[in-house]
Amino acid sequence: MSPKYLVKVLLMGFLTFLFSKPTPELLARMLIAEMQRVGMDGPFTYDKTNDRVVRGTGNSANSLNLANFHQDFVSVPRWRRKQFVAGVIQCLNVPEQLPEDFQEAAGHLRPKIWARAGLASMRLMI
Repeated sequence: MSPKYLVKVLLMGFLTFLFSKPTPELLARMLIAEMQRVGMDGPFTYDKTNDRVVRGTGNSANSLNLANFHQDFVSVPRWRRKQFVAGVIQCLNVPEQLPEDFQEAAGHLRPKIWARAGLASMRLMI
């Protein structure tokens, strides 16, 4: 393998990293890593054919469809993507029992999430 070829391959890989759109597989790996980091239970697998992350096995399995999450993930700047993934997992990691008072729930509250279609139509009006 010549040094010129090696430099060309490394340069193309670096340019691909900088300018390519992240894949659903990358998002799935990040989601699985974050779910494991926060201590969610169950084995996690990426189902590439159905574009989803499966949590658990058998009848107790849940799935997370990546289509909308990936669209939002791509639109987020590269430096905020880890925060985006952490926010998604925080919303999905619901405790088994509801908090007794507001102080316990305060850290888990989120602002109202507007429908994507409504926001898109408002952008078109501007």
